[in-house]
Amino acid sequence: FRSILFPFYYTGVGALVTEVAEDSPANGPRGLFVGDIVTNLQDCPVYNVEDWNSCLGDISEKSQVGYCISAATLQQLSFPARVYRRLDGTVECCSNNSLTDICFSYSNNLDSHMYACLPARKVIEASKVCRSSVDCQKDSVPSFCVTPSLENQTRLIRVKHPPHIDMLYVGHPMHLQYTVSLSSFVPRQNFLSIDLPVVIETFCKYPLNSVCSLKARRE
Repeated sequence: FRSILFPFYYTGVGALVTEVAEDSPANGPRGLFVGDIVTNLQDCPVYNVEDWNSCLGDISEKSQVGYCISAATLQQLSFPARVYRRLDGTVECCSNNSLTDICFSYSNNLDSHMYACLPARKVIEASKVCRSSVDCQKDSVPSFCVTPSLENQTRLIRVKHPPHIDMLYVGHPMHLQYTVSLSSFVPRQNFLSIDLPVVIETFCKYPLNSVCSLKARRE
């Protein structure tokens, strides 16, 4: 099957978006569009559709990752906010009306439960992923690992689809998986259909298909 498509499509460069459902959380001006190539979910590399599914599965099963931020930047970006607990016991410290700010938790030497309401994109875009503040101490600059304080099962996911600006998704990882269709095959020329590989793959799954079976025997 892959050998049939190889002259016209290439693989191993990412997962190509073929459809975004209307109700998908990936819809929007800073979301995903048909023709985009997803290369990373958080720090998990995506070379094909299988990687996309695997990365989302890992993100769903593991705890939310954090992001390294310098102490100076943390002080500069954060602003006073009321801290309260949601119904599920998780902590919120941002206004419910905010679409750009997210409550982050972090720990310092004195207090293991500090919270700050921060602009999500500014925190994430120039940061590396971390699991604890120890991961952020490689530089001489004092830094913290700030982790989004979200509802249970909800994740903040950084989706890389260059050359576009990263998409920041907040929600259940599986909702993203079910509402975005992708392909591992990227057209070598613009006039080639992005849906053709899926059609051929489906066509070749039928046992009575002589064209695909003959091709397989010759190989």
